[in-house]
Amino acid sequence: HVTCMCLCTLYAPSRLSVCACARACWAQSWLERYGYLPAKGAGLGTYRSAETLSSAVAAMQQLYGIPVTGDMDELTLRWMKRPRCGVPDRISRGGGDAAAAGSTRRRKRFAVNGLKWSHRHITYNIHNYTPKVGEYETRQAIRQ
Repeated sequence: HVTCMCLCTLYAPSRLSVCACARACWAQSWLERYGYLPAKGAGLGTYRSAETLSSAVAAMQQLYGIPVTGDMDELTLRWMKRPRCGVPDRISRGGGDAAAAGSTRRRKRFAVNGLKWSHRHITYNIHNYTPKVGEYETRQAIRQ
């Protein structure tokens, strides 16, 4: 965050206050954390183009159903500050930019390849029974 704030004050000292730079840095970090910007790696510096940031903000606004401006306005910041889970909204595919990839859903962890399951008889084994339900009721529930 210190690097981001220093870059803000170096590149635009007359346009942005230090507080606005800190807010912009926090927002950029939020966009990275939730998949709208690629994480900073060895190949990426701390500077991002205005177009990249604007498209990431626009993608977030579109997903959240707020007016799409591409600008970090007060409404967008309010939505970013709301409590939420830590799972990213967007998953990057192949290390690219998630916002550019257009993926708003998580990748499926299974493959449907059209092949039919060849086994008709499935075997199972129950090792423990819950005392509340009991052995007989558990077996009956699984048989159904």
